[in-house]
Amino acid sequence: MRPQPNRQQMARAQQNMQIQQMAIQQQMAVNQQMAIQQNMAVQQNLAQQSMNMGMPQQQMRMVPQTMNMGMNMAAQGMNTGMAMAQQGMNAGMGMGMGMAQGMNQYQQYQVNYSQYNYFVPPMQMMVAPDNQLMQRFAQLDIDHSGTISIQEIMVGYQQFRFPYMSAKLLLQAISNLPYIDQTNFPLFDQYIRSMWQAFCQSGNNSPTIMAQQVQQALQLLNFQSQPQVIMALINKYDLEKQGIEFGEFMSICSYLLICQKLMNQFDTQKKRTLNVDMNGLESLCLWFM
Repeated sequence: MRPQPNRQQMARAQQNMQIQQMAIQQQMAVNQQMAIQQNMAVQQNLAQQSMNMGMPQQQMRMVPQTMNMGMNMAAQGMNTGMAMAQQGMNAGMGMGMGMAQGMNQYQQYQVNYSQYNYFVPPMQMMVAPDNQLMQRFAQLDIDHSGTISIQEIMVGYQQFRFPYMSAKLLLQAISNLPYIDQTNFPLFDQYIRSMWQAFCQSGNNSPTIMAQQVQQALQLLNFQSQPQVIMALINKYDLEKQGIEFGEFMSICSYLLICQKLMNQFDTQKKRTLNVDMNGLESLCLWFM
């Protein structure tokens, strides 16, 4: 991933933009002065030529007026071009600052990923800039409660055709709340789209995938589960035994995410093993009842 812009880099960029703006303004002043001098020189030359040719006095008076009009139009064109260039530079600077803010926002969500040792979604599915996320969140928040319920998830993501239980499992994997708020929404949205991409890639856009393709899709998402575990999950979630649909694949991924979450919660020494007392066992069992 490209390095994130810091405050010093942004300050230097802003200073460079200011220097360029001052240079543009100075160039505009120089161009105007040169236009005036050229206008005066042309008028003198034309007046001298007209006198030599014997041009009538009335036509001679019209020459400088015509030249003034032409030179004014040229100067206005130059000023307009310079102003448009300056506006373009300002717009570019604004876009750069917006991109920096968006990347900083993404970096914040990356911290949330690493907190639970989640897989990192593909780069082309990175979290969108903050304003786009909030617009998407507002669209899904049908009752304007400030949160998104699972029912609203089903409406907002209906193109993926996953069942209620799949959405509930994914929500449990990323949050201890029974709803989605603005804090965990980017992560929820990111996982759905990453799972969908892996599902489509492994199955060549087929509506169902087989066991081997499930393993390939899980590898794309950086899950390192044993084949026998994957087969057990396939048998658990493949209800119709006619291939794994996306909703069933989403449930498998969510189950594995919950396992990772519990491992991080109880494996305090990071040994990849669990030693729990009765209270810990009861807490673990609650996730799978």
